[in-house]
Amino acid sequence: MPDAPTHPGPLLEDLPVQTPVEVVLLLASPEHHYFGRPRDGAPHPPSAALPRVDVVAGKGVVGDRFFGRAAHMDAAVTLMAVEALEGVARDLGLPGAEQPGGGLDPRLPRRNVVLRGAPVDALVGADLALDCREAGGGVVRLAG
Repeated sequence: MPDAPTHPGPLLEDLPVQTPVEVVLLLASPEHHYFGRPRDGAPHPPSAALPRVDVVAGKGVVGDRFFGRAAHMDAAVTLMAVEALEGVARDLGLPGAEQPGGGLDPRLPRRNVVLRGAPVDALVGADLALDCREAGGGVVRLAG
């Protein structure tokens, strides 16, 4: 689970709503998909699901291709609701509705944290926290 960066203020107490969510997937993608010439096609470097990731305040997910990159400081950790993938799979009539992502591999969008039960779209512009203490991690505070 994500480790908590040192945070000077309250981690959870000042957030107006607490919603239990499931962390479906943690991911750090070390390589970019798009380098080289378009005619060569996009490579498909591995993006393995991880049992835990380390998060550094202001830099992102350790081991991710965007870690510490100035151009990505405003989006250092990316989130996605697995329900969005399940909706796409349903709309397309794809098999595998019983699987996370509705049969679509939740690793393919390459988001760092895939959640179930989180209103991710509603969190744009809001502060949020992932409390991973029960799983042996910490509390990771994020600005949406």
